[in-house]
Amino acid sequence: MKQKRILMVMRLYTGLESSLEQGRWKPEGVPTVYNFIDRASKRYDLKIILTCKDSGKTYTSGWTNNKDGVFNLDGLSSQIFALAGVSYFAGNMPRKLAMILRDMRHLFKISMFVIREKPDLIYCDGANVTFAYCLTKLFPKTPIILRLLGICSFLRSLPHAKRLVHRMYKLAFTGKFASAIGTQDGTGTEFFFEKVLRPSVPRHVLLNGTDKAVPSSNAEKTLPQGWLDAQTKHLTVLFVGRVEEDKGIRTFITAMIAAMSENANRLRVIIVGSGSLLAEMQTIILHSGFSDRFHFSGSVPHEYILGFHFVSDIYVSTNIDGNLTNANLEAISANACMIIPGAQHEKFIDVKTSEYLSDCVLYFRVGDPEDLKKKVLHLVNHPIEISRLTEKLHVRKKTFMRSWDERVHEELDIIDNLVS
Repeated sequence: MKQKRILMVMRLYTGLESSLEQGRWKPEGVPTVYNFIDRASKRYDLKIILTCKDSGKTYTSGWTNNKDGVFNLDGLSSQIFALAGVSYFAGNMPRKLAMILRDMRHLFKISMFVIREKPDLIYCDGANVTFAYCLTKLFPKTPIILRLLGICSFLRSLPHAKRLVHRMYKLAFTGKFASAIGTQDGTGTEFFFEKVLRPSVPRHVLLNGTDKAVPSSNAEKTLPQGWLDAQTKHLTVLFVGRVEEDKGIRTFITAMIAAMSENANRLRVIIVGSGSLLAEMQTIILHSGFSDRFHFSGSVPHEYILGFHFVSDIYVSTNIDGNLTNANLEAISANACMIIPGAQHEKFIDVKTSEYLSDCVLYFRVGDPEDLKKKVLHLVNHPIEISRLTEKLHVRKKTFMRSWDERVHEELDIIDNLVS
């Protein structure tokens, strides 16, 4: 049987840039995207258009190529087309004008591709929702899937904001999509869909998969000498994520320093990740006098991250926008003793998170370092609680966790139903 032709229109994520530069498929970050591409490329005749979004608070890009490129990568059967961003235009052009022209050019290129290739289905991510809306008008007979990887603060503001750009995006979500698929990451995707999509659009909100958590000697090698030797005398707190404001890094550092002030000899911290606030946080820690109790690993290969859970006692997430992230799902996979923010019902954030995890984790008030400190010290002073929460999570996770194979095939089945 002839393979179905699928066109994927996706933002050029920074985690994919190195693959294009090196000419081989070795993506970093965005496991939701690359796990889907890995499996979809084996089932369909998949073509991928990556649009360089190099503007806005939620869009960062290191892709400065001023020409479009076609890439055939070792390890990936699908062909990739990367569309240049504002760098395509003259450097002296006003940036806002360049952004408008960039999007117009991207839409034209995508439309010409659809006319030429005649895909059986188009799969667009949320960064390209305005293109997806236009494609529903230009190609009404081609099913188009809208794919959201979570709800950022900009999208959350759409239902009530009145600026022109917000109205344009709000209109885009009213397109006649064949289906809308969202990631269940605790950001309130299902509630957002209810507010912005046409009632007739089928929608699916899917929890991500995880790799099996196993110990990693590579993770241990990154730790300072003597940390593992002293493990029986210390409790180690693990933080995994970008060192950025929206990940709550200030709340985390403030709480850890305060906890150490009350129990300095018992507590130490591993921070896995990097970001724009890294130097500032390191300076704060240096001035606190506890720098020997903190270890910054920086960015590490993905397989190392799971290993860090096996040399840690407590895992803390301070995300302010949702806590069913890939990093947190991996912590659940490792049966970590977790402390995470409680649900923000007024914003529909982490409502599902608390339903999944119930009383198997400790919750603190979002953005409140004093409350986080109290929860950490509770575990430090009552270590039996660590074992109790770990055991409860081990049982609870079996009701909702699944592998990446199971997770992606659920999404591929949605596509099959639309193109069969």
